[in-house]
Amino acid sequence: DGLVSGTGEKLRVVYPGILSRSGPDFRDSVVTTDSGRWLKGDVEVHLRSSQWQAHGHHRDPAYNGVVLHLVFWDDEGKAALLENGERVPVLVVAKSWEVGDEPLPGGLPCQARAEDDEALGRILDEAGVERFYGQVTHLEQDMAAKEPSRVLYEGLMVALGYSQNKEAFMELAQRLPLGLLETLVKDKPPPQRVLILQALLLGTAGLLLASVVGMEWRQLREAWQTYGGGESMSQRRWRIAGVRPTNRPQRRLLGMGYLLARSLGKGLVGTLMELLDRASTPRSLAEGLKVIASGSEREPALIGWGRAAAMVVNVVLPFAAAWARLTSQSSLARQAEIVYRRHPLLEENEVTHHMRNQLGLGRGIIRTACRQQGLLHLYKVFCSQGSCLRCPLSGRSSEHKIRGNV
Repeated sequence: DGLVSGTGEKLRVVYPGILSRSGPDFRDSVVTTDSGRWLKGDVEVHLRSSQWQAHGHHRDPAYNGVVLHLVFWDDEGKAALLENGERVPVLVVAKSWEVGDEPLPGGLPCQARAEDDEALGRILDEAGVERFYGQVTHLEQDMAAKEPSRVLYEGLMVALGYSQNKEAFMELAQRLPLGLLETLVKDKPPPQRVLILQALLLGTAGLLLASVVGMEWRQLREAWQTYGGGESMSQRRWRIAGVRPTNRPQRRLLGMGYLLARSLGKGLVGTLMELLDRASTPRSLAEGLKVIASGSEREPALIGWGRAAAMVVNVVLPFAAAWARLTSQSSLARQAEIVYRRHPLLEENEVTHHMRNQLGLGRGIIRTACRQQGLLHLYKVFCSQGSCLRCPLSGRSSEHKIRGNV
């Protein structure tokens, strides 16, 4: 309240969003206007409105999701121009202060929650399971249109990557279908299978020249020229700068070559479902997806436990539940949910860190990956939609429901 755009329109911040590490300053913000419009998207912050163009944001597609340009002074007197030709309002802080209205409320409803830790844990567990079955439903829908092995392969490829590389991994999976890879290497001896798969993945991705130090680059290049050699993706499709060396897509693709080679005998679906069946603990399932470089524990893993665990929680377990429904395997469906509920914590990401701080939660409450997924679900369904009063953590929700679009 008390905020005014450069054109005199009154604005209210429903949800401030999450502070971003790259691109626009805040993501998933929700703002309403006095005309009843809801603005949902990114917010960019500058001292002066002229800095929008001075920083080149009007030429950068990464800023096309901006819905509000927050500035202290408006030295241009016009809306911010996006790369796609649209314009977004400028919120002038200095002008808002001059209005003299009441300041923004002291905090979000969930920051004054009254639930005890046990009740909060139940809400997060329920939210996590709701997210899980939302993923299951999406996978079932995908399997109605695609081969199950293709759905699993594409899911694993997307889960390999840093968030800003997910679209590039999906493009690669579509350019290089699983069936083609299996056909090209099925009659080759095991060591050669790995080399060919790695060369095809790196070469099609356009990353062969940027492969990691220490790999047999000449052999990879020769394998690419022999079995691939088609059109490659632009290296600009990949985010490499600012990504830790152990998380770069080149290493992930080298690791994927090993995973695919392991699955050739029983197929990708059969291999991972057998891995789930044999897993003695939730943690051991992720261990089965790890790939150690050069077979040495002293070398950084191509796919370490942290990334493997994320693949298990976000892809393997939801896929197993969807596959179980499709094939009428009730015991497999139950096992997938049990492992999901008990799976240990994943590495914290930007959203889970933000939500823990927003709710003032200690790590003692967030004990499982399921509860982490619950934080993600609440953020997506309520926080980023400006639906605070419907959220079960607000203390004002009469329905106490957590369901929503996932």
